Amino acid sequence: DEQPATQILNEEGDPIPQFVVDPVNYGRYLVYVEMLEALDAQEVATMFRENEPLIEQAFDQLGYPEGNFEDRLLAVIDELLATPELQEPPRLIKPEANYLYADETLESLSAGQKVLLRMGPDNARRVKAKLREIRAALSG
Repeated sequence: DEQPATQILNEEGDPIPQFVVDPVNYGRYLVYVEMLEALDAQEVATMFRENEPLIEQAFDQLGYPEGNFEDRLLAVIDELLATPELQEPPRLIKPEANYLYADETLESLSAGQKVLLRMGPDNARRVKAKLREIRAALSG
C-alpha cells in the first residue's frame, strides 16, 4: 500500500511499508476447508469417545497432566469461534522477516485465530460452521 491511511513508524522513526492481503491468497486454503467440511461431526465425536483413553494418555505424555484433552479441545474451538470477522482484507507490515498484522488487536490474537483470518472471511465462516457442528456433537 503506497499511501496507507496511517503511517506506522519503526524505532528510528522511519515508515514501515504496509501491505494489503490479496483476496486471491484465500484460495490456497480451500482444499483444507473442503476436507474439514467433509467430516461428519457425529462420526468425529464417536471416534473421539472410542479413543478418549488413548488420547488422554497421549495428552498426559505430552506434558499436560493437569487438565484433560476434551476440555482443552473445547476451549480451542471456542477461541476459534471468537475470531473476529473482518469486512476488508487486513493490512500487514513487514518490519523484519515476517509479516505482522498492522492492527495490534489482530496481531495479539492466538495463532489459530490468525490462521482463520489468513483464510479469508468466506473460508473462516465455513470453518466456524463446521467447528460449531463438531462442538455440538462432542457436547451432546
